[in-house]
Order: sequence, then structure tokens, then C-alpha cells
Amino acid sequence: MGLGKTLSVLALVCSTLDILDKEKLERSDSLQQTTLIIAPKSSWQTQISRHIHPGKIRFLVYHGSGREKLATQFQNYDIVITTYESFRSDWAAGGALHSGRWLRVILDEAHHIRNQSSQIFKAAVEIQSRYRWCLTGTPIHNSIDDYGALLSFIGIEPFHEKSSFDYWIVSSLKENRPGSLQLLRNLVRATCLRRTKASQAVCLNLEKCIEKTEEVHLHQEDQLLYDFFKKKTADIAAGVHRLDKNKSRRKSTKDENILSLMNFLRAICNHGPDLLPSSALAAWENSDTSKVDWKMMQASGTTCNQCGQEYIAKRSGSMPRSPNGAYNADVCEDCAILRDEDSTHTRSSSEGASALATAGTSKSSKSAAEFVRPSAKVSRLLENLQQEQRGNFLDGARKRYAIPRIRSFTLFYCSNETKSVIFSRSTKMLDLIERGLNFHGFGFQRIDGQTTLENRGDALRQFNDVPECTVMLASIGSCGEGIDFTAANHVHLIEPQWNPMVEAQAVDRVHRKGQTRTVTVTRYIVPKSIETYIQWVQTQKLKLINQSLDDFDAVDKESLEMERWKVNDFES
Repeated sequence: MGLGKTLSVLALVCSTLDILDKEKLERSDSLQQTTLIIAPKSSWQTQISRHIHPGKIRFLVYHGSGREKLATQFQNYDIVITTYESFRSDWAAGGALHSGRWLRVILDEAHHIRNQSSQIFKAAVEIQSRYRWCLTGTPIHNSIDDYGALLSFIGIEPFHEKSSFDYWIVSSLKENRPGSLQLLRNLVRATCLRRTKASQAVCLNLEKCIEKTEEVHLHQEDQLLYDFFKKKTADIAAGVHRLDKNKSRRKSTKDENILSLMNFLRAICNHGPDLLPSSALAAWENSDTSKVDWKMMQASGTTCNQCGQEYIAKRSGSMPRSPNGAYNADVCEDCAILRDEDSTHTRSSSEGASALATAGTSKSSKSAAEFVRPSAKVSRLLENLQQEQRGNFLDGARKRYAIPRIRSFTLFYCSNETKSVIFSRSTKMLDLIERGLNFHGFGFQRIDGQTTLENRGDALRQFNDVPECTVMLASIGSCGEGIDFTAANHVHLIEPQWNPMVEAQAVDRVHRKGQTRTVTVTRYIVPKSIETYIQWVQTQKLKLINQSLDDFDAVDKESLEMERWKVNDFES
């Protein structure tokens, strides 16, 4: 992640075009010479402009409302770039992307297709092309099945059929057959070109990454709130377990329900009562656990059917709406917006830094007089931001560093300012953090699932180029991949994620190729809570990933690369 996958692919495309020029072949009017790139909302256009001579690559962005008008022009371009959601909806409608045979199809952040029952996976395997590539820094997220999905897309026989992968790999590991783990490692070695920061750090001159964990103890009243619902959650979970033993509830439903209960407690860890539904608050205020029913608990958190991330439901318990007003059942806010490509809503704010240009108004535009007490996490976050950015702000009279209440000083900004990125899974939590940033005078930008491609670019330019903009608020679902935050050198992860690779992806937005400073990553954890359990789950998943991939690092990579490059046509 952040080690040059995009640049390598552009070099491959340029190589193809150079061959055509060398052999004096005319570029045809069909898709046979066009590369389709499917990616999250990302910076492919920026990378092309940065690394390729002007006019040497013709590219088209197939995204947004009215994109169907561009379908007849695909053959006129060397590269067509689209998003996963546009790709999925085009497949569902029998659109132009599946109407011909491409030279190559490239899945950027290819783990998006890991769920083989999803529409995105089905759309990917059905597209026609001569060559197929998967780009991802995290080929395995939750299980070995994730890697099987990538092999199925690429068409590696016999693993293009899920049943074959299940028999030879998954079942073999589960049954602990002799040599099963080595078989998996050999398969990964034969099908994967892998770079790691450890192997590339010297040639990339990559600075070190320091990681630390901040243990945050809840405010006393929030701890009482947590204990109240922890007991009720345990009671409900025990009841679900009894129903499961009596076979009156399906196991899959039980697992989904337990996850929802855990997300309820995660919301309390983040910001006490402020992320809970009104029915939960009523039960708490009356100290009446009998009012805490299953439906109310379930409303506090669920899993998005589109992206697989957990999300917090609206306090009213309503489903997310897309900007056109349509309901989106069982999807998070980010994916609800992605399903409506006409969205023009943008997210940014700069109160307290008059020189900072903004791309729009903040969603959390409630009156500043409506005070919300910062949670223990937000308070600790603000303290850390003030501490790490002390060097950015100077007292104009005494030339001393400013002390924490920075907005009371005349501000002068250093040329090499410290900048920070704050990741959270919850847009509501980002709203609450915004208030603290505004109060303390931080200039900031914000990107989440409601930010259009155009405004996303504007926010990035502000963050990269404007000295007064020192903080980026980012939803981990929409900014955990396909974006470059190397202007920052501090990362704050507000809560742990069930999937450790989601956190790794987020960190690598900052600690990546092009970073020239030491990066500090701060994780915020409430001790002896659901968050410490999530950390334990992360370690178990990382063991699985490391068992599958670590042997790759033990082989002689130089010899392996030499063998690969003996093949004249690498894509044949």
C-alpha cells in the first residue's frame, strides 16, 4: 500500500503504447487496445497528469450522472476509469462496459470483490478482456476466501471455480491436511507480485512509522451508561444463545445480532449518549432495562450490505437517504450517497482560520450555542492535536510557541507545518469532532461518502497547499484507500475496526511513497471494553494473514523475479 502500484500499471500501459508506436501499428477503433480501470473514488487522473507526458495517454472518466453519453467513445481512449459503484450499476443495467472485449481490466483495491455473492464480484467476473490484474495491498481481509475471489476473477485454473478453491485450499486448511499451509503459500507465491515496506524501504527512502495506543477512560457518567447497556447486552446475547441451542434461530442471524449489540457499545465508547437512539436514552434516563428491547439495540448499529463496514443508524432509527430522497435499506451513509451519483453536497469547514478557503458548508451546521460536551476520546484527541501542532502556531510578540488555547494568539504558520488526519467509521462522530476543532480554531477539511469527486479534489488541494489547513477529517470507509495524505505526518484512529486491514489501509494513506517525515499513528482505546475485544479479534485475523503471506518474504525474491521476467510477454 502506497508503494507504487498505480505508477507500475501506468508504466505497463505506456509499454503497450510504445510497442504499437515501434511497430507502427494504428490504434484501432475497438476496445482491443483500451484498458479499463475500476477503482474507488481516487487519484488516477492526478497520477496520469503527474507522471505521463501531456497528450501521450488519452483517458476518459466514466462516472457520474449522464455518463451513458460517453459510452460510444470508449474506443477513442487508451484508458477508461470508472468507480466500483458505476461499474456495478452499469452491469445491472446491461450497460456499455460489458458490451465489448477490453485489452485489459484492472481492479484497483481489488479486495472490493472479495464477497463472491455480491453484485460487484459478479460484474467483475463476467466482463470480457484479454488480460486481468488485481491491485491491492490487502488481498486477505477476513478469510482465505478473499484470495479465492481474486483468483476467480483472474481466471486461474482450477481456482476460477469456488468449489475447487474450497476443496484444495479452504477445506484442506480446516481439516489440517499435511502440507495444506505450504500449498496455500505456494499458490500465493505463484500468483502474486508482492512488495512490502520492509523490502522496499531503502529504495523508496521511506521514513519510519511510530505507532502508539492511547488508553482513554470514559467520563464517569459515560462509564455508568456503558455498564448499564453492557449488562443488558449480555442478557440479550445470552437469550440469543439459548434460542440458538433450541434451534429456533438461524446461526447467521444470531451472529448478525451479536455484531449489532457490540456496535451499540462501540458507540458509547466513542461519545457516550450522543450516538445512541432516543429510545435507548429514555431507557437510561429511567434506569429501566425492561425498555431496552431487541429492536432498539439492533437500531444502534448494523453492517452495510454494500461495503461490509459497520455503521451507526440515525437516532430516529430511519434508513439512510440518498440526496434524491430515496431510501437505501441496510446501507451506510457513504454507500447511500454513492448510489446517487448526482450528489453535490460537500463537506468542509474552516471556522477559526479566516485565510482558509472552503469548498462548502459543514453538514453539522447546528448553532454553536448548542453545546455538546466532548467525550473523553474527543478531549484526548484535541489535547494531542494541540501538542503535536504547537510548532505551527507562534505568539507574534514573543516568538514563543503557543500554549493549548491557540485561538487566543496571533497566528503565524510555519513553512513545514505539522498536519494530521483523523479517521472514524462514523460520520456522526466526525460531526462531533468538528465542533471541537471549530472551538479550538483549527483549520480543517473533511472528506466522507457525501463528498463528490470534484469537491474531494478541492478538499485535498486545500489540505496539501494551504498552511492554515492542518487537519483532515476522513471517514475510514471512503478515505481508507485510493487517496494520498502524505502532506500529513500524524494519523489518529478514533476507534478500532473489526478488520485490521481497514486500519492498515488508512495508515498507508499517510505512510507511503512520497512521505518525507516520520509518521506517528495514535489509536484511541477504551480499556476493558468492547474495543479491547476488537483488538483481540484483530490479532487473530492478522495471524491468518501472516501465516498465508509471510513465507513469501522468506524466498529469494531476486531469483523469483528473474524467473518471471524470462517470459517474453508478461501478460501472456
